[in-house]
Amino acid sequence: MKNIKIRFWVEENKKMIEGTLEYWFKVISETGKNPFNKKIIPLLWTSLKDKNGKEIYEGDIVKSVSEYTVPFTMKIDDIGPYGIEPFIEVAGPSDGIVQPEELEVIGNIYENPELLK
Repeated sequence: MKNIKIRFWVEENKKMIEGTLEYWFKVISETGKNPFNKKIIPLLWTSLKDKNGKEIYEGDIVKSVSEYTVPFTMKIDDIGPYGIEPFIEVAGPSDGIVQPEELEVIGNIYENPELLK
């Protein structure tokens, strides 16, 4: 099984927990208990990293840092079975494609909802 990076937003205590699916399956199989008996939201790693090498997860908020695109901020939420495409299409004076290294993670929708306003 591929070891998929994932993090969980735990609604009850407003905390982000990181790990891998393999780790959480191991916890469940060894203890016989699901450590997440509260409301949790799984967030998959997109397999992409921003300009600073920070991993981009589903639910992250990123901003453009390229001088060739119109400044924008967006929420990452288009994750399919193989992750998001290794580029993000945007409207602007560029060729319409923004590479992940032209993005910077500035927060996420759970801990920093004010960034979406």
